Amino acid sequence: MSLYELQNRLVSSRTYLLKSTQAGIAMGFALLLALIFITAWLSLSQMNKNQIQTQRLIDNHTTKLELINQMRHAARERTIAMQKIILLADPFDKDDTFLDFNNFGAQFAKARMDYIALGLSPHEQSILNIQDYFVRINVPTQLSIIDLVMGGREKEAHQRLINESIPVQDFIFNQLNKLHSVQREATKQAVLDQSRDYIAARSLIISFVLAITTVGIVVALVCI
Repeated sequence: MSLYELQNRLVSSRTYLLKSTQAGIAMGFALLLALIFITAWLSLSQMNKNQIQTQRLIDNHTTKLELINQMRHAARERTIAMQKIILLADPFDKDDTFLDFNNFGAQFAKARMDYIALGLSPHEQSILNIQDYFVRINVPTQLSIIDLVMGGREKEAHQRLINESIPVQDFIFNQLNKLHSVQREATKQAVLDQSRDYIAARSLIISFVLAITTVGIVVALVCI
């Protein structure tokens, strides 16, 4: 083999090695960029999904808490209206207060229907069933008390209010308090779930970062 042929072979070998090295480097960095893109996309996607789900749950629980407060307010004001009807002497004042009495009843019913429309857990459904049982007992009692007042039998109406309506109303409030506690605990759980999901997403990011670092080290070694 002549010296010229040997030089040509050496040049060809060096060119081949150079091209192979460049191709390896290019592939390595392309893989590195791909991993970076995948890490960013998965991380952002997962965090955004978790954030949307958690916010939806928190909004649901917050709305339910507000509706429970509306039911409490309406029930309390309805009882106060009954007391006013018994105590007021002016018939026109009694009529105006009776309108308030009916309006508060409508407000209570609307808030309850809105609460149900948001979806119920089995525990919530059980509490509402008990509440509904007491409401069905108390509403006729309240109406009969109003009839007594309109018939001029205020003393008897007051006795029935104290002995019959208010005790049942206390049971209704008790169920509303249970619902309130359920929503508070559910809100706390949603926050805990968000924290857990954040930890899971962070672990995923760390895993990908380690993978990218490993690939980077391999590429560096190949280049060296």
